[in-house]
Amino acid sequence: SKDGTTTWYYTDAINWLNFFISDKNKAILPLRSSGIGFLFYDNFVTWLDEMVQYFKLHHQSIKNSFNVGCLWSSHIKEINEGKIESDLLCILRKQGFKDRHKLISVFDSSYFDYSITTYGDGINFIKGIYRLLEEMPDTFFLFKEKKVRDFVGRYSKEMLAWFRKLEGHPRCYLPLRDMNTSEAIAFSDLTISFPFSSTTFEALSARKKALYYDASDKFKGTFYDKVPGLVCHNYEELFNRTKELLFDIGDVEYNKYLDNFVKEKMGLCLDGEALTRFRQLLTNSEYSMKEKVKAGAIS
Repeated sequence: SKDGTTTWYYTDAINWLNFFISDKNKAILPLRSSGIGFLFYDNFVTWLDEMVQYFKLHHQSIKNSFNVGCLWSSHIKEINEGKIESDLLCILRKQGFKDRHKLISVFDSSYFDYSITTYGDGINFIKGIYRLLEEMPDTFFLFKEKKVRDFVGRYSKEMLAWFRKLEGHPRCYLPLRDMNTSEAIAFSDLTISFPFSSTTFEALSARKKALYYDASDKFKGTFYDKVPGLVCHNYEELFNRTKELLFDIGDVEYNKYLDNFVKEKMGLCLDGEALTRFRQLLTNSEYSMKEKVKAGAIS
């Protein structure tokens, strides 16, 4: 700071340890992370007010904290507005997607046995997704894997087999790495994510329909579970909520849900303008620093 330099720390994670345990357990024993202890920055930028509070549980020296919203929601918004070109629908049509289909984008997570999210949890998630695919014939699924197959195969042959089973279904496309996440969400009628991958958060932030599927029923009472209809804890809940979002709830009603529950309970920015806010912060910071130098406050 003495040399006129402003330091920034940015995180796009919305699922640090505390977000996987209930509020009751957090009050007893909050789960801190060694990876974010002892940070010394002028500014901290995140997507969520709750994340600001989580960082404050750690030994840090951060002067200012800002919730600008989800950066990637700006990309989703610009794709939907035609400002960013995409050939995704052409690609999907070649894979069997029809105009009559409802498009569902699905995102899994990173798994590690003896951790909060295990390979068993991931397999339960995929099994539920496959059953949903079978039982909803008017849908087409776009399943974007987080880890490459070689990595997954080292730890879970069963998960690898389920990926291949999905791949063989005529109404499911697995693009591996060959697709942009924002594109997938932008064109989808619904986004389903493993808890608590950022993709559902990204979709909500762009006012797109989304939910989490907690197939192993492990995350009741957690931060995201405060919002009704956002976290499904078993297959029946998943099926009913998916049907409701795709066929029963229109845009007007869903926007009321976003404003009354998602925005109110989670404090999300739902306008898709996060990149603009972040740029404004950086610009204002640069201007402020220059003015201080001119005034002789900083040598």
